[in-house]
Amino acid sequence: MKQRLAIVGFGGQGKLFFNAANRLLADSLEVVAICDTDPRAYTEMPGNESWRTLSPKEIDEGDAAQTRSYQDYRELLRVEKPDIVVVSTWTKDHADVVEAAAISGVKKILCEMPIASSLRDARRIIDICLEYRILLTVNHSRRWLPDHQEIRRLIREEKVIGDLRHIWISCGGARLSDLGTHWIDWALWVVGERVVKVFGKLDEVAGKNPRGELFTDFPGEIFMIFKSGATAFIHQGQGVALPPRYEIVGTRGRILGEQLPVKWRVEIRLEKNPDSVRGYYGEMIEIPFQCNPKIDVEALAAAPLRELIEGKTSCDGEDGYHTLEVLIAAHFTENSLTQLPLNSSAIHQYHLQSA
Repeated sequence: MKQRLAIVGFGGQGKLFFNAANRLLADSLEVVAICDTDPRAYTEMPGNESWRTLSPKEIDEGDAAQTRSYQDYRELLRVEKPDIVVVSTWTKDHADVVEAAAISGVKKILCEMPIASSLRDARRIIDICLEYRILLTVNHSRRWLPDHQEIRRLIREEKVIGDLRHIWISCGGARLSDLGTHWIDWALWVVGERVVKVFGKLDEVAGKNPRGELFTDFPGEIFMIFKSGATAFIHQGQGVALPPRYEIVGTRGRILGEQLPVKWRVEIRLEKNPDSVRGYYGEMIEIPFQCNPKIDVEALAAAPLRELIEGKTSCDGEDGYHTLEVLIAAHFTENSLTQLPLNSSAIHQYHLQSA
Protein backbone atom coordinates (compact mmCIF):
# COMPACT_ATOMS: atom_id res chain seq x y z
CA MET A 1 0.00 0.00 0.00
CA LYS A 2 1.30 3.46 -0.91
CA GLN A 3 2.06 5.92 1.86
CA ARG A 4 0.29 9.28 1.66
CA LEU A 5 2.60 12.30 1.30
CA ALA A 6 1.77 15.98 1.84
CA ILE A 7 4.12 18.89 1.10
CA VAL A 8 3.82 22.06 3.19
CA GLY A 9 5.65 24.90 1.47
CA PHE A 10 5.59 24.76 -2.33
CA GLY A 11 8.52 26.94 -3.31
CA GLY A 12 11.61 25.60 -5.06
CA GLN A 13 12.30 22.83 -2.54
CA GLY A 14 8.65 21.85 -2.27
CA LYS A 15 8.45 21.49 -6.03
CA LEU A 16 11.63 19.44 -6.02
CA PHE A 17 10.17 16.97 -3.51
CA PHE A 18 6.94 16.91 -5.55
CA ASN A 19 8.87 15.90 -8.67
CA ALA A 20 10.98 13.34 -6.80
CA ALA A 21 7.93 11.67 -5.27
CA ASN A 22 5.95 11.53 -8.51
CA ARG A 23 8.77 10.52 -10.83
CA LEU A 24 11.00 8.32 -8.67
CA LEU A 25 8.87 7.05 -5.78
CA ALA A 26 5.45 6.64 -7.37
CA ASP A 27 5.38 2.92 -6.49
CA SER A 28 5.62 3.75 -2.79
CA LEU A 29 4.21 7.28 -2.38
CA GLU A 30 1.06 9.11 -3.35
CA VAL A 31 1.29 12.91 -3.17
CA VAL A 32 -2.17 13.66 -1.82
CA ALA A 33 -1.84 17.39 -1.12
CA ILE A 34 0.37 20.45 -1.37
CA CYS A 35 0.16 23.64 0.67
CA ASP A 36 1.43 27.18 0.33
CA THR A 37 0.10 30.48 1.68
CA ASP A 38 0.85 32.12 -1.69
CA PRO A 39 -1.49 30.83 -4.46
CA ARG A 40 1.10 31.83 -7.08
CA ALA A 41 3.32 29.02 -5.82
CA TYR A 42 1.21 26.47 -7.69
CA THR A 43 1.81 28.06 -11.09
CA GLU A 44 5.15 29.87 -10.87
CA MET A 45 8.68 28.51 -10.78
CA PRO A 46 11.49 29.89 -8.58
CA GLY A 47 12.61 33.19 -10.09
CA ASN A 48 16.13 33.70 -8.75
CA GLU A 49 18.45 32.83 -11.64
CA SER A 50 21.44 32.07 -9.40
CA TRP A 51 19.51 29.14 -7.95
CA ARG A 52 18.18 27.73 -11.24
CA THR A 53 20.72 24.90 -11.49
CA LEU A 54 19.42 23.46 -8.23
CA SER A 55 15.72 24.14 -8.85
CA PRO A 56 13.19 21.93 -10.65
CA LYS A 57 12.97 22.83 -14.32
CA GLU A 58 9.28 21.98 -14.63
CA ILE A 59 6.32 20.55 -12.79
CA ASP A 60 4.18 17.97 -14.52
CA GLU A 61 0.88 19.80 -14.99
CA GLY A 62 -1.12 16.57 -14.91
CA ASP A 63 0.31 15.58 -11.53
CA ALA A 64 -0.19 19.09 -10.16
CA ALA A 65 -3.78 19.27 -11.39
CA GLN A 66 -4.67 16.00 -9.67
CA THR A 67 -3.14 17.01 -6.35
CA ARG A 68 -5.33 18.91 -3.91
CA SER A 69 -3.93 22.28 -2.87
CA TYR A 70 -4.38 24.22 0.38
CA GLN A 71 -3.38 27.58 1.82
CA ASP A 72 -3.78 26.44 5.45
CA TYR A 73 -1.61 23.49 6.52
CA ARG A 74 -3.85 22.80 9.51
CA GLU A 75 -6.78 22.22 7.21
CA LEU A 76 -4.63 19.99 5.01
CA LEU A 77 -3.61 17.88 8.00
CA ARG A 78 -7.19 17.61 9.27
CA VAL A 79 -8.68 16.62 5.89
CA GLU A 80 -5.95 14.55 4.25
CA LYS A 81 -4.46 12.60 7.19
CA PRO A 82 -1.08 12.05 5.46
CA ASP A 83 1.44 9.44 6.58
CA ILE A 84 4.46 11.59 5.68
CA VAL A 85 4.80 15.37 5.66
CA VAL A 86 7.55 17.39 4.01
CA VAL A 87 8.07 20.74 5.77
CA SER A 88 9.68 23.08 3.22
CA THR A 89 8.32 26.38 4.54
CA TRP A 90 10.32 29.36 5.74
CA THR A 91 12.62 28.27 8.58
CA LYS A 92 10.79 30.35 11.19
CA ASP A 93 7.63 28.26 10.61
CA HIS A 94 9.21 24.80 10.89
CA ALA A 95 8.42 24.23 14.57
CA ASP A 96 4.75 25.22 14.28
CA VAL A 97 4.18 23.00 11.22
CA VAL A 98 5.97 20.03 12.79
CA GLU A 99 3.96 20.40 16.01
CA ALA A 100 0.66 20.57 14.11
CA ALA A 101 1.64 17.53 12.02
CA ALA A 102 2.56 15.55 15.14
CA ILE A 103 -0.71 16.31 16.88
CA SER A 104 -2.65 15.37 13.72
CA GLY A 105 -1.22 11.83 13.69
CA VAL A 106 1.55 12.07 11.08
CA LYS A 107 4.26 9.49 11.82
CA LYS A 108 7.10 10.57 9.52
CA ILE A 109 8.38 14.12 8.86
CA LEU A 110 11.05 15.47 6.53
CA CYS A 111 12.03 18.97 7.68
CA GLU A 112 14.10 21.31 5.54
CA MET A 113 17.37 22.69 6.86
CA PRO A 114 18.18 24.49 9.05
CA ILE A 115 15.93 22.65 11.48
CA ALA A 116 14.69 25.94 13.01
CA SER A 117 15.62 29.59 13.45
CA SER A 118 16.35 29.18 17.18
CA LEU A 119 17.67 26.42 19.43
CA ARG A 120 14.51 26.70 21.51
CA ASP A 121 12.37 25.89 18.45
CA ALA A 122 14.78 23.16 17.38
CA ARG A 123 14.42 21.48 20.76
CA ARG A 124 10.64 21.85 20.51
CA ILE A 125 10.71 20.00 17.17
CA ILE A 126 12.82 17.19 18.63
CA ASP A 127 10.72 16.87 21.79
CA ILE A 128 7.37 16.83 19.99
CA CYS A 129 8.62 14.11 17.62
CA LEU A 130 9.85 12.03 20.56
CA GLU A 131 6.57 12.48 22.41
CA TYR A 132 4.48 11.37 19.43
CA ARG A 133 6.99 8.72 18.26
CA ILE A 134 7.60 10.41 14.92
CA LEU A 135 10.51 9.52 12.67
CA LEU A 136 12.16 12.89 11.90
CA THR A 137 14.67 13.63 9.14
CA VAL A 138 16.40 16.98 8.65
CA ASN A 139 17.29 17.54 5.00
CA HIS A 140 21.03 18.19 5.15
CA SER A 141 21.20 16.77 1.66
CA ARG A 142 24.95 16.23 1.19
CA ARG A 143 24.58 13.16 3.40
CA TRP A 144 22.67 11.46 0.57
CA LEU A 145 25.07 12.28 -2.29
CA PRO A 146 26.68 8.98 -3.40
CA ASP A 147 30.09 10.56 -4.05
CA HIS A 148 30.10 12.18 -0.62
CA GLN A 149 29.11 8.90 1.01
CA GLU A 150 32.02 7.13 -0.66
CA ILE A 151 34.46 9.90 0.30
CA ARG A 152 33.28 9.62 3.91
CA ARG A 153 33.72 5.85 3.81
CA LEU A 154 37.29 6.21 2.53
CA ILE A 155 38.05 8.63 5.36
CA ARG A 156 36.20 6.96 8.23
CA GLU A 157 36.46 3.25 7.44
CA GLU A 158 39.50 2.79 5.20
CA LYS A 159 41.55 5.64 6.70
CA VAL A 160 43.08 6.33 3.27
CA ILE A 161 44.38 9.74 4.36
CA GLY A 162 45.27 8.67 7.90
CA ASP A 163 43.80 10.49 10.85
CA LEU A 164 41.64 13.41 9.77
CA ARG A 165 43.12 16.74 10.86
CA HIS A 166 41.39 19.55 8.94
CA ILE A 167 38.51 20.33 6.58
CA TRP A 168 38.40 23.50 4.47
CA ILE A 169 35.26 24.53 2.58
CA SER A 170 34.79 27.60 0.40
CA CYS A 171 31.61 28.68 -1.39
CA GLY A 172 30.22 31.89 -2.84
CA GLY A 173 26.86 33.29 -3.70
CA ALA A 174 24.88 32.89 -0.48
CA ARG A 175 25.00 33.21 3.29
CA LEU A 176 25.57 31.20 6.43
CA SER A 177 22.00 30.03 7.00
CA ASP A 178 21.28 29.58 3.29
CA LEU A 179 24.25 27.35 2.51
CA GLY A 180 26.65 27.57 5.44
CA THR A 181 24.46 25.16 7.40
CA HIS A 182 25.06 22.55 4.71
CA TRP A 183 28.82 22.81 5.19
CA ILE A 184 28.60 22.73 8.99
CA ASP A 185 26.56 19.53 8.89
CA TRP A 186 28.79 18.07 6.19
CA ALA A 187 31.89 18.61 8.34
CA LEU A 188 30.14 17.13 11.40
CA TRP A 189 29.07 14.11 9.34
CA VAL A 190 32.52 13.51 7.81
CA VAL A 191 34.43 13.92 11.08
CA GLY A 192 31.83 12.02 13.10
CA GLU A 193 32.38 14.01 16.29
CA ARG A 194 30.89 16.84 18.26
CA VAL A 195 32.26 20.36 17.90
CA VAL A 196 33.61 21.69 21.21
CA LYS A 197 34.76 25.19 20.20
CA VAL A 198 33.54 27.67 17.56
CA PHE A 199 34.74 31.01 16.25
CA GLY A 200 32.77 33.09 13.77
CA LYS A 201 33.40 36.17 11.66
CA LEU A 202 30.33 37.80 10.12
CA ASP A 203 30.62 39.94 7.00
CA GLU A 204 28.44 42.80 5.84
CA VAL A 205 25.13 41.92 4.19
CA ALA A 206 24.78 43.20 0.62
CA GLY A 207 21.75 42.81 -1.61
CA LYS A 208 18.53 40.93 -1.01
CA ASN A 209 18.31 37.53 0.58
CA PRO A 210 17.30 35.02 -2.16
CA ARG A 211 15.06 33.31 0.41
CA GLY A 212 13.25 36.51 1.39
CA GLU A 213 13.72 39.29 3.88
CA LEU A 214 12.14 37.51 6.83
CA PHE A 215 15.43 37.36 8.73
CA THR A 216 18.93 38.79 8.53
CA ASP A 217 21.37 36.18 7.26
CA PHE A 218 25.06 37.05 7.22
CA PRO A 219 27.82 35.76 4.98
CA GLY A 220 31.08 35.05 6.76
CA GLU A 221 33.52 32.49 8.10
CA ILE A 222 33.25 29.81 10.77
CA PHE A 223 36.12 27.95 12.45
CA MET A 224 35.27 24.76 14.33
CA ILE A 225 37.33 22.59 16.69
CA PHE A 226 36.21 18.99 17.22
CA LYS A 227 36.61 16.82 20.29
CA SER A 228 39.66 15.02 18.83
CA GLY A 229 41.39 18.30 17.96
CA ALA A 230 40.52 18.11 14.25
CA THR A 231 39.40 21.45 12.82
CA ALA A 232 37.18 22.78 10.04
CA PHE A 233 37.05 26.17 8.35
CA ILE A 234 34.04 27.35 6.33
CA HIS A 235 34.08 30.39 4.10
CA GLN A 236 30.58 31.27 2.89
CA GLY A 237 31.12 34.46 0.92
CA GLN A 238 28.32 36.50 -0.53
CA GLY A 239 30.63 38.68 -2.59
CA VAL A 240 32.30 35.89 -4.57
CA ALA A 241 30.73 33.97 -7.45
CA LEU A 242 32.47 30.63 -6.88
CA PRO A 243 30.97 27.13 -6.61
CA PRO A 244 31.68 24.96 -3.54
CA ARG A 245 35.17 23.54 -3.09
CA TYR A 246 36.50 21.19 -0.40
CA GLU A 247 39.88 20.13 0.97
CA ILE A 248 40.13 17.36 3.55
CA VAL A 249 43.55 16.89 5.15
CA GLY A 250 44.76 13.83 7.02
CA THR A 251 48.07 12.74 8.52
CA ARG A 252 49.13 10.95 5.33
CA GLY A 253 47.04 12.39 2.50
CA ARG A 254 44.36 14.79 1.32
CA ILE A 255 41.15 14.85 -0.67
CA LEU A 256 40.19 17.73 -2.96
CA GLY A 257 36.64 18.17 -4.20
CA GLU A 258 34.55 20.52 -6.32
CA GLN A 259 30.78 20.61 -6.81
CA LEU A 260 30.19 22.20 -10.24
CA PRO A 261 31.14 20.04 -12.04
CA VAL A 262 31.66 17.30 -9.46
CA LYS A 263 35.36 16.40 -9.17
CA TRP A 264 37.26 14.48 -6.50
CA ARG A 265 41.01 13.95 -6.21
CA VAL A 266 42.33 11.56 -3.54
CA GLU A 267 46.06 11.81 -2.83
CA ILE A 268 48.24 9.96 -0.32
CA ARG A 269 51.89 10.30 0.59
CA LEU A 270 54.11 7.57 -0.81
CA GLU A 271 56.83 6.51 1.62
CA LYS A 272 58.03 3.39 3.37
CA ASN A 273 56.47 4.45 6.65
CA PRO A 274 53.18 6.15 5.76
CA ASP A 275 52.58 7.13 9.38
CA SER A 276 55.81 9.09 9.60
CA VAL A 277 55.49 12.86 9.77
CA ARG A 278 59.21 13.50 9.32
CA GLY A 279 60.38 15.25 6.20
CA TYR A 280 58.41 17.87 4.34
CA TYR A 281 56.70 17.44 0.98
CA GLY A 282 56.86 13.69 0.56
CA GLU A 283 56.01 12.24 -2.85
CA MET A 284 52.23 11.99 -3.41
CA ILE A 285 50.29 9.48 -5.50
CA GLU A 286 46.68 9.78 -6.65
CA ILE A 287 44.14 7.06 -5.93
CA PRO A 288 41.56 6.64 -8.74
CA PHE A 289 38.08 7.81 -7.76
CA GLN A 290 35.06 7.45 -10.05
CA CYS A 291 32.34 10.06 -9.69
CA ASN A 292 29.33 11.40 -11.55
CA PRO A 293 30.15 14.91 -12.85
CA LYS A 294 26.53 16.03 -12.37
CA ILE A 295 24.26 16.04 -9.34
CA ASP A 296 20.83 14.51 -9.93
CA VAL A 297 18.77 16.85 -7.75
CA GLU A 298 15.57 14.79 -8.02
CA ALA A 299 17.36 11.61 -6.95
CA LEU A 300 18.91 13.61 -4.11
CA ALA A 301 15.47 14.78 -2.96
CA ALA A 302 14.09 11.24 -3.23
CA ALA A 303 16.80 9.70 -1.03
CA PRO A 304 15.63 10.96 2.40
CA LEU A 305 12.02 10.23 1.43
CA ARG A 306 12.98 6.68 0.49
CA GLU A 307 14.61 6.27 3.90
CA LEU A 308 11.46 7.49 5.64
CA ILE A 309 9.37 5.00 3.65
CA GLU A 310 11.71 2.28 4.96
CA GLY A 311 11.58 3.64 8.53
CA LYS A 312 15.14 5.02 8.59
CA THR A 313 16.97 8.33 8.66
CA SER A 314 20.57 9.43 8.10
CA CYS A 315 20.07 12.86 9.70
CA ASP A 316 17.86 13.08 12.77
CA GLY A 317 16.77 15.96 14.95
CA GLU A 318 19.87 15.91 17.15
CA ASP A 319 22.04 16.18 14.02
CA GLY A 320 20.02 19.20 12.94
CA TYR A 321 20.21 20.71 16.44
CA HIS A 322 24.02 20.49 16.67
CA THR A 323 24.43 22.05 13.23
CA LEU A 324 22.22 24.96 14.27
CA GLU A 325 24.11 25.20 17.57
CA VAL A 326 27.40 25.70 15.72
CA LEU A 327 25.83 28.34 13.46
CA ILE A 328 24.41 30.29 16.39
CA ALA A 329 27.69 29.98 18.31
CA ALA A 330 29.45 31.62 15.35
CA HIS A 331 27.18 34.64 15.83
CA PHE A 332 27.91 34.77 19.57
CA THR A 333 31.70 34.74 19.07
CA GLU A 334 31.73 37.52 16.44
CA ASN A 335 33.26 40.02 18.87
CA SER A 336 35.93 37.68 20.28
CA LEU A 337 38.70 38.99 18.07
CA THR A 338 42.11 40.04 19.41
CA GLN A 339 42.93 43.51 18.14
CA LEU A 340 46.37 44.52 16.86
CA PRO A 341 48.71 46.08 17.75
CA LEU A 342 48.98 44.14 21.01
CA ASN A 343 49.01 46.17 24.20
CA SER A 344 52.07 46.54 26.39
CA SER A 345 50.90 43.85 28.82
CA ALA A 346 50.83 41.20 26.07
CA ILE A 347 54.15 42.39 24.66
CA HIS A 348 55.95 42.03 27.98
CA GLN A 349 54.23 38.98 29.43
CA TYR A 350 53.85 36.47 26.61
CA HIS A 351 56.79 34.49 25.20
CA LEU A 352 56.70 31.72 22.62
CA GLN A 353 58.00 28.41 23.88
CA SER A 354 61.56 27.58 22.86
CA ALA A 355 61.88 25.16 19.96
